Amino acid sequence: MQKLALFLSILVLVSCKNSEVLFGQGAVSKKNEQPVSLPVEIYRNLIFVPVEIDGKTYRFLFDSGAPMVVSKELRESLAMKIEKRSPVRDSQGKVAYQNYVRMPRFSIGGEEFRNFVAIEADLRFSPLLNCLNFDGIIGANLMQFKYWEMNVRDSLLLMSNTKDHWSLEGERSYRIPFQTKTTRTPVIQLPINGFRVKNITFDTGSTGVLSLAKDEAGPLLKGQEAYFRRQGFLSGGLYGSKADTAEEYQVNFDFPDTNFTFPLEVAYGKDSRLLGMSFLSQFRVFIDYPAQEILLQPIASYTANPLWPVSPYFNGKIIVGQTNTLLERSRIDIALGDTIIACNGVDYNDATKDDYCQIIEQFSTGADSLNLTIKGKGDFMIFRESVY
Repeated sequence: MQKLALFLSILVLVSCKNSEVLFGQGAVSKKNEQPVSLPVEIYRNLIFVPVEIDGKTYRFLFDSGAPMVVSKELRESLAMKIEKRSPVRDSQGKVAYQNYVRMPRFSIGGEEFRNFVAIEADLRFSPLLNCLNFDGIIGANLMQFKYWEMNVRDSLLLMSNTKDHWSLEGERSYRIPFQTKTTRTPVIQLPINGFRVKNITFDTGSTGVLSLAKDEAGPLLKGQEAYFRRQGFLSGGLYGSKADTAEEYQVNFDFPDTNFTFPLEVAYGKDSRLLGMSFLSQFRVFIDYPAQEILLQPIASYTANPLWPVSPYFNGKIIVGQTNTLLERSRIDIALGDTIIACNGVDYNDATKDDYCQIIEQFSTGADSLNLTIKGKGDFMIFRESVY
């Protein structure tokens, strides 16, 4: 899947003391003696896992940046009990009241989980999340009961009750201690450009790299110039997206036995610190909740797919929702907010959310060029290019 420059991050944030108690609940009724390799689907660097409830299989996102979440439709169809209603803030900083619900027994990889609390949410509201077509989230309040090993490049997600099978001897591993939020989401520190950056959310529900706010990234960059810039609707959360500007820089990660360079995204309008799947996909990742430690084993140097100079967004119609440095370089007369009425001959007048998902798929194929028809401006050929 080629990279579409729209980063997804649900990142449900909860701080209520009562929520901390609820997210500490849960149990595993049946435990496998051997590690279970889950039949995952990798889509845009995100991991989707089948979850069985009452004999039916549902599609859940594996997301350490959030607690358990169920869709509004799933909560209603299974008549889940509402425990309370409380404000929840998403990755875009928007806040809304949501139901906390008690999930029925469910199984993952043949193991039965019970007495878990989830947040009910409308997973169709955000145009970006709607296109993922999933029913809920396997969140950090479940992950805390297991050991996890993941390798996105090999479509591997192992769930186990011990780490005895982990093959770490003789391999270079970066050990990163973590603390946890109310939701049991891991929060880490990273050594970057000679600084230790704290309170970074370890977020397998984000498709991004490492993202920091502009003000706090300044001291790390030491006058360094950005090599890439984008603006518009850059990411999506539970309640939608908001316009922002972001720049990318190269930074050093300074671990005891080595250092390596990696992209850092600096966001103008956010205050969150996220480490996402475009970074984590370069490693075998081991999550050890009892020791509160994450281990990273490099599997390759960083690679990034070529990008398009524009990306679409849906706000009742399909528009140019994002532009970047590549558009400036190509000097094409396309601007943020322009209406896209066709792509490669497919008509998108009177577009719906499902049409938006269709055009995202066109942007996500292996094609090197697309023909866009812009209302009032005509046809434009755009090309994918590398910026690194």
